[in-house]
Amino acid sequence: MNEKESKKKIAEAEALADKYILNAKFESQKAKELQDKINKKQEKLDKELRAAENKNKNLDKNISSRAKELNNQFRFKWYFVIILITFYGIVITFLSACNSVGFWNDLTSVIDTISKYGKGYYNVSSTLVSALWDGRFSQLSFNNILFIILGGIVALICFLLPLAVIVISGIWLLNNFVEYCKDELSPVVFLVCLIIAVWGANIIPFNAIVFLIVSQIAYIIIRWYVAGYKESRGL
Repeated sequence: MNEKESKKKIAEAEALADKYILNAKFESQKAKELQDKINKKQEKLDKELRAAENKNKNLDKNISSRAKELNNQFRFKWYFVIILITFYGIVITFLSACNSVGFWNDLTSVIDTISKYGKGYYNVSSTLVSALWDGRFSQLSFNNILFIILGGIVALICFLLPLAVIVISGIWLLNNFVEYCKDELSPVVFLVCLIIAVWGANIIPFNAIVFLIVSQIAYIIIRWYVAGYKESRGL
């Protein structure tokens, strides 16, 4: 093979290589355009999917809002009727309580018992403080001053302890009543318990006033427990 033929074959090979390179670039460009089209379609599908999801969320929200609105309308429609009937029942029951000998006897018994135990607690506390202070003010020695201070602390504790128990318990019950029992059911429950206490004062085997108080405390505790149970289980 001479030099001229060799150059010719080299030129043909280079031309063929250039052709293959052009074909490769063309196919690469087509693949890129196709990938761009696929990406655009995917983006469009993603947008449509997000739009559909948002539409479903808005639909669920609208359904929930509408259901809540209808429920509020129903409650508002019958709320005052229930409250008026319950209030009327409570007033009538209280008026009946004024004429109930058994109810008044139980009320007097509760007041007398509280007064009796209050006086007894006060007398015991006074006796304890007096024993600590007896003869201590005549001579202000170190021991006497110590017992005077101790007596003051005991007197303060004896005064504050029952007050703290009553106040803390009352605040806890009031807060839980406001949080969990502020609805139409609470007046009805009170009315039922009041009816039992008034008309059953001569029948029930224990004090009607104690029953009324304990039943209301138990009701608040039950509502508090049920609310905590539902919250802990995500109900």
